[in-house]
Amino acid sequence: GRQIGTGFIVRIEQDVVYIITAAHVIVGDNQPDVEFFTKRNVPVKGGVLPGAELSDDLRGLALVVVRGKANIPDGVLALSFETSKDLVSGGEDALVIGHSGGGGNWAVLKRNISNRVGRDISLDPGLASRFSGAPIVVEKKVVGIVMSNRDGFGLGITHKSVLNYLEGF
Repeated sequence: GRQIGTGFIVRIEQDVVYIITAAHVIVGDNQPDVEFFTKRNVPVKGGVLPGAELSDDLRGLALVVVRGKANIPDGVLALSFETSKDLVSGGEDALVIGHSGGGGNWAVLKRNISNRVGRDISLDPGLASRFSGAPIVVEKKVVGIVMSNRDGFGLGITHKSVLNYLEGF
């Protein structure tokens, strides 16, 4: 079965969007189907850029591109990191935007950041694996990305880790 995961747009150029996700979401699939939040149930083909960290289940990232004006809905937005304040330390309320699977149901979930150690962020329980690659948003700024879940707890890494990865492109 194909995996379902989430990603979010980090850069938009003319007729190209760049989407960050957890690498394990696209393992074994160099042309994943991409469905946009604003255009549900209309999958388009994406491509995975070289450099995907496929062997790292917990912290590996991948960058997916969608090319061609016809494939990209009008009005898509890149999420902003630049103005993120200091890194979260734990206790913050966060929103997680993800694909809950089946029938184009996107979900915006309220979660609490239970703690942060190094670049690892833990969220309170009840996050399905389909949320891998979802942005963790505090006060409208991306502070991290969901990577996986262990024992039902969502685990993510900080936005600085994502920015580090993106600098390589």
